[in-house]
Amino acid sequence: MKHFDLYRKLVLITGAVISVLSVLMVFFARSSPVTMLWGFSGVLILFALLLLLDFLHNRYNDDLLEQITLLIEALVEQQERQIFSEAEDTLTARLQHQLLKLRNILTAQNQMLAQEKEQIKTLISDISHQIKTPIAAANTFAELLSDGELSAEERTEYITTLQMSLGKLTFLTNSLIKISRLESGIISLKPEKNSLNEIVLQAVKTVYAKAKEKGILITFECAQAFEAVLDFNWTAEAISNVIDNAVKYTP
Repeated sequence: MKHFDLYRKLVLITGAVISVLSVLMVFFARSSPVTMLWGFSGVLILFALLLLLDFLHNRYNDDLLEQITLLIEALVEQQERQIFSEAEDTLTARLQHQLLKLRNILTAQNQMLAQEKEQIKTLISDISHQIKTPIAAANTFAELLSDGELSAEERTEYITTLQMSLGKLTFLTNSLIKISRLESGIISLKPEKNSLNEIVLQAVKTVYAKAKEKGILITFECAQAFEAVLDFNWTAEAISNVIDNAVKYTP
């Protein structure tokens, strides 16, 4: 295929020379039978050369299509194969370069989709595990509220903490639903300026009842107020899980 241009030029030059010679011979010796024979022979040779040129052109196209097919098959099978030489500045070499570039882009996108799918799977597993904490806290405070000897202050505190646990459960459930429906792919954080003191206090209140049952006293004292840009709910959830695990595995 790479010699097609050379063959084509040779055929065209030969045909042009024969055509010129035939015309000259007929023009300068119109009455000579030999000259007429040579002219007629030149026309036949020119016709044969045109047929040869058409054959070479078809062969060139067939070879080109075959090699492009091999290139596409290699791309589909994700094989690193170069059919055309990139050293030559040809249309096929540029086409091959763009196809290889497209393959690399698609491969990177597939890897990214696989990673996102794994992240979604991990998040669903984590949220399913985290849901257990507010459910356990809600059950604990519901049992504590059934105690008729509770003071009004204790009852108010338990109701507030129970509401916080239910709010946390609602938040986690909604997040799980969003992920299952693939509305956002993965959980989107909403970083805002929040009080770290309030976040830690909420996390402590979530596991306070469980710690009290095991005789563990959790205190939070911080005279200075701290603020940071972060997602309030998920930061509180992370701190709550750390404290919950500490309470769970404390003898």
